[in-house]
Amino acid sequence: NKNSLTYLEVGTSDEDVATLAPCIQECTRLTGIGVGHRSLTNKSAPAIASILSGLHQSNEFSLTGQIDDHGFPAIAMELTRISASLLFLNFYWTKLSSNVLSSLVSSLDHLSEFHLVGNKLGDKGLRELLGGLRKLKNFQRLSYFDIGVTWRSLQDLERLLQDVPNLQLCYVAMEKSSFPAVGEDI
Repeated sequence: NKNSLTYLEVGTSDEDVATLAPCIQECTRLTGIGVGHRSLTNKSAPAIASILSGLHQSNEFSLTGQIDDHGFPAIAMELTRISASLLFLNFYWTKLSSNVLSSLVSSLDHLSEFHLVGNKLGDKGLRELLGGLRKLKNFQRLSYFDIGVTWRSLQDLERLLQDVPNLQLCYVAMEKSSFPAVGEDI
C-alpha cells in the first residue's frame, strides 16, 4: 500500500527512475528514500528532483550513481527545501565535487549523519567537505571510504573531531597504499 510506505529504496536505471517518479510521488508517508544504481547518470536527475519535490519531509536521502555537479542543482534545491527534516544523507559513487558537497551539507542545519562511499574527493576535497561539516551544530556521525584520501587527511579529520562537540562516531577506511611506507618521511 503506497499510503503506508515510509521508506523506499529504488535501485534501477535512468529510464526506470523517470517511469517510477509519478508513482513514488503518490507515496505520501515517505520519510526516507534511496535512489540509484552505480550506472545512474545525470539523465535521471530531473526525475529524482521531481520525487523529492513531492516529499513534504524526509529524514533520509541516499543517492547512488554517476550524478555530477551539472546534474545535481535541482536535487540540491529539493534537499535544501526539506532540510528542516533531513537528518541522514548518503552518497555512493557519485561524481559530485567537494565544493558542491560542502555547500550542500553546510546548508542542511539539522543534518546529523553523512556517509560517503566511492566519491573520489582526495585530500583537498575532503578538507573542503569537512569545513562544511564543521558548521553543523547537531552533526553526530561521519563515515567515508574509498574516496581517494591519504593518511595526510587525518589531520583535517582531527580538527573536525575538535570542532564538532556532538560527534559520536567517525568511521574512516583508507587503502593500505595511502599510508607512508616504513621509513618514508612523514
